[in-house]
Amino acid sequence: MNIRAVTTGIATQLSMCCTNELCTKCDEWSIMEPSMVDMDKLVDNKCDPYDLKKTGNKKTREYQLNLDLNLAMQLIGGGGADYALIASMLNLCCTKRQLKDSFTSNEETIGLHIIDMAAKVVETNLSDEKLASELVDDPISVSAHLLADRKRKEKVVVIETPTNLGVGGESDDVITTVPTWYEHAASILGEEIRAQKRNTGLSMDAGWRKRSSGRRYDSQTGQFFAFGILTGKIVFYHQMSMRCRKCEHKIEHDPKLCSHNYTGSAKGMEPHAAVMCINSIFSRGDAFVGTIVTDDDSSMRSRLKQNGREKVEAGVVKFDDLSNTIKIRESNDHGVLDLDVPEPICKADANHRVRAYGNALHKLVAMKKDDSGGVTGVDRDRLKQNFCYARAKNVQEDFAVFKEAFKPSIEHHFNNHTLCGEWCAAKKLTDQGKSAAHLHYRSKVKDEKMYEKIKAVHAVFTSDEKLSEIHHKVNTNLSESANFVVTKFLPKHKHYGTTICDKSRVSLAVCIISNGYVHTMVDLYARMGMKVTVLMLKGWTEIDQDREYNKRYHKLESVKRKRVMRNSIKKRENRKKEEKQKRVGEWYATGMGLNADTTQSALRPVTRGKKRKKELNHLTVRGERKKEECKRCKRKDHFIKCKRCPYHDNYVSPPGGDIDVVKAMKESYPNGMHLNKIVDEHDVTLVDMTVTTDDEEDLTSGK
Repeated sequence: MNIRAVTTGIATQLSMCCTNELCTKCDEWSIMEPSMVDMDKLVDNKCDPYDLKKTGNKKTREYQLNLDLNLAMQLIGGGGADYALIASMLNLCCTKRQLKDSFTSNEETIGLHIIDMAAKVVETNLSDEKLASELVDDPISVSAHLLADRKRKEKVVVIETPTNLGVGGESDDVITTVPTWYEHAASILGEEIRAQKRNTGLSMDAGWRKRSSGRRYDSQTGQFFAFGILTGKIVFYHQMSMRCRKCEHKIEHDPKLCSHNYTGSAKGMEPHAAVMCINSIFSRGDAFVGTIVTDDDSSMRSRLKQNGREKVEAGVVKFDDLSNTIKIRESNDHGVLDLDVPEPICKADANHRVRAYGNALHKLVAMKKDDSGGVTGVDRDRLKQNFCYARAKNVQEDFAVFKEAFKPSIEHHFNNHTLCGEWCAAKKLTDQGKSAAHLHYRSKVKDEKMYEKIKAVHAVFTSDEKLSEIHHKVNTNLSESANFVVTKFLPKHKHYGTTICDKSRVSLAVCIISNGYVHTMVDLYARMGMKVTVLMLKGWTEIDQDREYNKRYHKLESVKRKRVMRNSIKKRENRKKEEKQKRVGEWYATGMGLNADTTQSALRPVTRGKKRKKELNHLTVRGERKKEECKRCKRKDHFIKCKRCPYHDNYVSPPGGDIDVVKAMKESYPNGMHLNKIVDEHDVTLVDMTVTTDDEEDLTSGK
């Protein structure tokens, strides 16, 4: 028997022929080949990635087995090299180059279907969020809608309408017009657009895809997710990339295959996508975004506002109603929303706010003991936990009760339990001295300076404005979880942003988060004309069951309590290990390996000129600026030339100051005061420690 094998990718076609002359089917070839793909469904002839490449075997996508492995590599975050390595280790392919060259084109072919599928999933999720949202009156007046449309009409040109039709229907001239959004939506929705709309709320966050130390912001790719507050579904997502391999090599390609869709910096990705989200939902005509919940780490809030100058020109507000920062300088007005787009109410994510509270306390930990009063890392962790507990247990109460709940969080730490509730462990002990010693409370008497420092930080985060931003139950955990799922398909140590593979994998994550593995894969295979086997369904079903079980298990109160206790025990043990190793010299600190003669200050290059003077005047000691006297006027309320200095052109005299004395001083010492003359910190009266009374009178008279 003759056997022939033809391998395409990892799919092998077998041909067998009987060579026995006595056999009735002698010299007849029987062919066995893997499952084939419906190419009419898989490939869009107008947008075929293989038409742009001269490498790769186009026949690899005709066999489903190759596409199955390609899709499996996407689900585990692998690329072409990983794809070829697995095939080689399993002895499934003889040429590694053939697999690598065809991997990207096959993934782009699959990616076009995934992107289209994700768009429909998000549209369905948005419809569900609208139905669950409240129907309210349009907060924007009809005049503001028409004014904003008129401004858009001046910027965009879309349709050319013929007028003054001549003989035979030919136009004599052409007037350029624009079908504005308001006119277009009103023609479809009728009077409903003028009456009521759905007030939706979103929880949004963005993420970068570059492994870094947290101090660098130069990622070339990122993604943005917005979840509906009521349904918890993804209602908008956007993938951003600064590069496109085809554009860089000047290869003509369809816009669907271009990955370059962002030109700004990595820091501007989140506000850029947030503006797109607000405008996208508003452009549908039946809804707007009334509330957003986000973190405090970006400039999103300043961008999601209407431009103040445009509101003044339109007569919506008066110039005096604008904020002081916008009045001073027009460049401070960063709002980009149109006049007919309502400004969303910005709320803060409680988890990020608690983290910011801990970071503020950590600055006290990094200071010297004399400056901070001896704040330690243990104090920081306990106060942070108290702040988080106060917010979580009282978020359902009204604002007055919610605000009062934060007062015991700092008093409890300093052994004052008069404001504490039933949760306080010290109230259960009769001996206060024993409770203080056993539970390691601080004392307001011994640690007075520490108390004042911590109280100042606590007051900033417990103001009415700050607390109102976290007085809600919504958080950005869903967005953070979505960013984590994306890292599974797009690891941060790999870069796929030069092709649409990056966007397709983000879209795949959106579909799986919304509908699960079974629904997503069955729909995708049907779109591509591929067959689903029983074993595939069984595997996807088990994955969905595990995801659902883990989701419910980790939300149990008992599990959360055990997790918190386990983390606190681990922190305590690590702290004891660190203290023990620090005593024996096994420690890590910046620059500790340098010799005594070559300290960091000695290795730092000496700067000269203005830069050196600036460093001397801006000395900092662990975050606090060292105060010096001004070298020109010798006053101690400032140490650089500013409006407080009499030698400044725009000098502002303090209350009770004598202008004549300052004028006389400047005439007598035009280049600055002599070294033995000083000016008191709270008064501008000239004081000379060596001159006589006659000299003082002459100086006052201006001689």
